[in-house]
Amino acid sequence: MRNIILIYANCKNLIAKGDFMHAVSIARELQREIEHTNQKLDIILTSTRDGMPRFASLGLYIDGKVITEDHAFDLCSLEEIDPITNKVVAFIEARHCKSPSSDLVRSIISPDSKYLCVDNANGITYDWNNLAHLTTMMQVCFNVGFQDIDLRNTHFTSTGLGPDCIGLPNIKRADELPALNDKQRQLVPRGSYGFMYFADPQMIFDQGVTQYMQLTGEKQYVLVGNFKDRADDINLIYSAEVGFKPPKIYFYESLENITMRKIISSSTPRLVGTSGIMSTLEIFKEKKLPYYEYLTCNAVFVTSYLLALQSICSNLKTINTETLSLVRELADLLFSSKPLSQQDFKKTQDLLANNTVTSRLIQANQRMIEQAQGKIAPRLLSFITSPAQTQKQQQLYSICSSLRKDNEKSNPAYDVALRRAATWNRLFHMKVLLQYTNAINERSKEGSERSALHWAVHEGHVNCVRLLISENADLDIRDKDGKTPLHYAIKNGMQKIISLLLEAGASLEIQDNKGHFPIDEAKNESTKDFVNQVRNAGYRLN
Repeated sequence: MRNIILIYANCKNLIAKGDFMHAVSIARELQREIEHTNQKLDIILTSTRDGMPRFASLGLYIDGKVITEDHAFDLCSLEEIDPITNKVVAFIEARHCKSPSSDLVRSIISPDSKYLCVDNANGITYDWNNLAHLTTMMQVCFNVGFQDIDLRNTHFTSTGLGPDCIGLPNIKRADELPALNDKQRQLVPRGSYGFMYFADPQMIFDQGVTQYMQLTGEKQYVLVGNFKDRADDINLIYSAEVGFKPPKIYFYESLENITMRKIISSSTPRLVGTSGIMSTLEIFKEKKLPYYEYLTCNAVFVTSYLLALQSICSNLKTINTETLSLVRELADLLFSSKPLSQQDFKKTQDLLANNTVTSRLIQANQRMIEQAQGKIAPRLLSFITSPAQTQKQQQLYSICSSLRKDNEKSNPAYDVALRRAATWNRLFHMKVLLQYTNAINERSKEGSERSALHWAVHEGHVNCVRLLISENADLDIRDKDGKTPLHYAIKNGMQKIISLLLEAGASLEIQDNKGHFPIDEAKNESTKDFVNQVRNAGYRLN
């Protein structure tokens, strides 16, 4: 069985990729630490099927792997992850935005799986002693299918610059990334140009786009975002505000991360238009400054950045007080709401023209990133690999409670609970009961006298059958009528289950109470032919 860490991302915004990039960043950090510490853990990037194309678009996608920078990661949707051959050691949600269904997650995880919610640099810091925070954490666990996991096996944290955050991912400079291919290079404008990446089309009508172009004064720009149908609006507003012919703009709804990084790095101005948290940090790495589209949802990041900058500046002994004041003022303006007032716009122009101020701000941003990098993976991996805090009896009680019938006032016995879980296709419940009890081969004492394997086969739940086989269930156990699970598989024409049972060693030579062999249960010749085909293929038969 393979031990895996699932790193999940999805986003309600259908074109946004920030959460997916956040997941990739976490994966890179963990992969380096896993290799450094020789842990036997595999990382899989995952989403629900609707989110998978955005993962694949982040890099080169080949044979189920996405290659980003110098790492290749397995890419698999949650719906396609094998819950029997993989043991989920940890499920990491890269920002809690669009969570998967709890039933889907519960069909994959294990009794000792750990849940980590790793928010981006805009996430809040959870306090276990705060009742409201604790309630939120419990609700999140319930929403993603971890309601039966001990809360001590969960970890809520954020990357970022704040004192309670776990730091920033290691960010490479664009010149350290792989070279662009011919198709990607064609997207880089020739000559001098500026770059903008904004989330809200209202930036056009609020003159934010126009102000950025005025501050940088280039004749051509790359604009990434949902702006392709707004070219006429931009031209009209620019002409009205500035009084000149608008510059040429290359519009893209989105770009591959590596392409965007290279375009930003090669852009001419020191100032880059942006709204993303990760893209802002990447701009810092390129020794450029962000003309930041302030969004209410990113307020935590902006506040933590300005506080971190203040701390950095207070330790820069070689800068005089007046310059430090101007550095902080420029940062406040660049991260304030857009558009800027005319007075603030003029201040920003003047400060950007002051080479000492801009250089010192760039220097402070560089130092800020250096101090925050390199902490994420050791902290996360330490939690993931620490002994699970699972309370066996508490988890069993919770599982059995959820398997009650409507008219029952007490929990079913473990063997009854296991048979119900097999009947109702509750894979996680089965894993808990199989891990902590010996009920695998117990039959009902009344009625049909069937085992859990009988019921899983009867209902056609393939993964439940696979799980019971992997846990060494008795394949030839008989019910009240003397029938084995194979009798029912053949009777119902379940070819996949027939193959599983025969491959595992189930016998075709056991008669039921009426003297019928399993193959006698076949309702048509095609099922008989299939059984004989499996037999002739060389499966071990008793």
